[in-house]
Amino acid sequence: MSNAWTYTATCQTLGLTNQMEWFRTQWDQAAEAFDPAGDWLPTEAQAAEYCAWIGMTDEVSRLVVQGVREVRHKPALVMLAWQYYWAMFLPAAIRPWTPVPWFMLPPAPPEQDFAGRMFQAVVILSGIPRYRTEHAARGIPEKISRDNLLGIELWMHNYRQRFGQWGFDRGSWLANHITDRLVRMQRLEFGLSRFAFGFTLLRERCGEHRVVALADSGLRLRQDGRYQNAQGTPADDPGWGTYLMGNEKTITGYPVVEPNVVAREPVTLDLSQWEVVLQAGDPVLDIHIPARGKMDIAACDESFAQAMTFFPRYYPEHVFKAFTCGSWLVDPQLAQQMPGSNMAHFAQRYHHLPADGANDGQVYDLGLGGRCPLDKAPKDTTLRRILVEHMGKGGQWWYTNGVILREECAATAGGHRRLPGV
Repeated sequence: MSNAWTYTATCQTLGLTNQMEWFRTQWDQAAEAFDPAGDWLPTEAQAAEYCAWIGMTDEVSRLVVQGVREVRHKPALVMLAWQYYWAMFLPAAIRPWTPVPWFMLPPAPPEQDFAGRMFQAVVILSGIPRYRTEHAARGIPEKISRDNLLGIELWMHNYRQRFGQWGFDRGSWLANHITDRLVRMQRLEFGLSRFAFGFTLLRERCGEHRVVALADSGLRLRQDGRYQNAQGTPADDPGWGTYLMGNEKTITGYPVVEPNVVAREPVTLDLSQWEVVLQAGDPVLDIHIPARGKMDIAACDESFAQAMTFFPRYYPEHVFKAFTCGSWLVDPQLAQQMPGSNMAHFAQRYHHLPADGANDGQVYDLGLGGRCPLDKAPKDTTLRRILVEHMGKGGQWWYTNGVILREECAATAGGHRRLPGV
């Protein structure tokens, strides 16, 4: 099989094109290691056991088992599944923050047959033995391991709601869970990551312990201090660039000021009075906000509290310096428009930073259920009414990056982590 199912033959058989280009360079190496009799691809019995272990309903478990059965009967899909397994689970060099092609899982459109629609779920299941072994070795409680994969069933139901038939097309997201990039903690999910927001954060050594963010070198910004590629940038905006320079005594750069923009005038900070607390490449915990339930303050507090004990205990090698989150829910305007609300409390937890390519896409996709004319946008909740009314008045919502320094976490329950500027 490994000789017959070359890169070209597999792509042609399955109708796959551009999204598979990454595999061209490693296809032959993976194919040489392919064992058609190997135990890497779950059998129907194994799939049933995995589903029961996760806690899936009987109905969904039967569908997953059926998906495994049908994939196993399609040689091209088996070879493709092996390529993902080889890339995601085998090379020892892969670490939680190393890019791998999980984001290029082939699409699962409703016009595909059941094997095609369930292929991504089968790939995720193939990683469960490794996942369980590694979690057991770290001593992670089994309930946390199981709960971390409940999204398989959640997204299968979501697929059915969208297309009227069963399938699964969120493998690129569940791959974060099966490869330990993301762990569910109550209301929020946390992933091992490295800081890459384009800013360096410094904290005052004494006094009020203020925090200031300076733009890293090489950012291209527009005249109002947002990224030049942000939504709504005028075509004739010439833009400008940032620099960050330092020595043993001082550091000079462009600070973030309210409202969430970079000042045009640089500042120089005395390093005897300020210390660098977060910079590019530092280990962080990146936060994901699952699309379920309310942003209850107590539930979010509990999520942070669990993360503060879970990761030092089970991932001691990842000495994180901060929590990070990029989302429309971090936009500080939410706190202004919805004072006292759960949304406001969540947004106020963070130091706010401009985001590269910021736009209102998430507001439409996640807040309003899809892009539509404002006069036809849903207003069935308080949040949606505020979203629409703000844009109707010419306002702009922004995807925003947020940071909570590790030592600040205990004080962020509704507290405002404002970047004051200098």
